[in-house]
Amino acid sequence: MSNDLIIDMEIEDKKIIVQALQNGVERFDEHISNIRTVTNMGYTGTKWDMINTECRDALPEKKYDVVVCKRGVWHLVLMYDKDTKTLHTLMKEKRYED
Repeated sequence: MSNDLIIDMEIEDKKIIVQALQNGVERFDEHISNIRTVTNMGYTGTKWDMINTECRDALPEKKYDVVVCKRGVWHLVLMYDKDTKTLHTLMKEKRYED
């Protein structure tokens, strides 16, 4: 992915989302450190559940409509910026390139 990618979003909102991502990953790390399992089959979904929840909770409702959208077996968060009328979502770089 090019470092030249421009995302039409205010810097403060980008910071909120980055912090929410970090919080979601930290919550996930705490969660798995407290659970001892032989297999880790549900970890990917659980990690994204926590990241999506943190993003939904962090973005100001006055500026963003945040909804959950189902795509096959996957659920993703759509974040609609009411000011710029731009729709955002989160995904791994590999998924973006696909």
